Amino acid sequence: FDDRLLFNGLDFTLPRAGIVGIIGPNGVGKSTLFKMIVGKESVTGGSLEIGETVKISYVDLMRAGLDASKNVWEVVSDGNDYMIVGESEIPSRAYVSAFGFKGSDQQKPSDVLSGGERNRLNLALTLKEGGNLLLLDEPTNGLDPAGIHEMRELIRSLPRTRGVTVLVSSHLLSEIDQMSDHVGIIAKGRMVWQGPIGDLRAQAKRTIALRTTDDDRAIQVVPGLSYDGDWLVSTRADDAWCARASLALAQAGIGVIRMEEHADALEDIFLRLTGSEA
Repeated sequence: FDDRLLFNGLDFTLPRAGIVGIIGPNGVGKSTLFKMIVGKESVTGGSLEIGETVKISYVDLMRAGLDASKNVWEVVSDGNDYMIVGESEIPSRAYVSAFGFKGSDQQKPSDVLSGGERNRLNLALTLKEGGNLLLLDEPTNGLDPAGIHEMRELIRSLPRTRGVTVLVSSHLLSEIDQMSDHVGIIAKGRMVWQGPIGDLRAQAKRTIALRTTDDDRAIQVVPGLSYDGDWLVSTRADDAWCARASLALAQAGIGVIRMEEHADALEDIFLRLTGSEA
């Protein structure tokens, strides 16, 4: 864009039938990346490759239009009791029900749906085409807490119920944490980290923090303890150390008032990986 290079050798891997969350600082180009993948944004240099034959489905849930003259069931099924999803014929009402529209909800006119209901309906329409790679750009943006929960649970079910791989973006790290199996972090035009969300949490710096009835003596009794504000802390955070420390303090007549593990939040890890400033 003008003289600004947005991406430069951005490679990443998608696990089959999993959910990969893409996150990065504001303006890093998450939405542009999705548009590049589906051909809605031109690549100005180099090439863009996907390593296997896939059918990609992309929908901007906030902008997709619906036929206001039809109810939910009619919008999805075109009024037919059976419909083709991918290459299979299935009962229309069962398919619509899988997206959270059960019983009388299927008769709701599409023009009176809440934001969360509209998103779920648009998702049903998108997956009706049978794609196996689904791109969702900020799927919970603008929803109330109930709508966010419904959308999150639906997305999490898609690899199991529809066999699709989901690539989802969000500017909220907490949403990616609750929604995704894997995460990719983009910064300065590259994928700076990618892997299972558990591996990202494992990068947290962990300490054991404790308070005792005599902190000054506790430092002398337990090697490696130091003051950090109102706490005594140790960079040793394994169970064996905690057991030895507790026993040593008890034998010295020092009571343990509180002992707990402190760990970096995901936000701290994200800032460290992207070089961002809080």
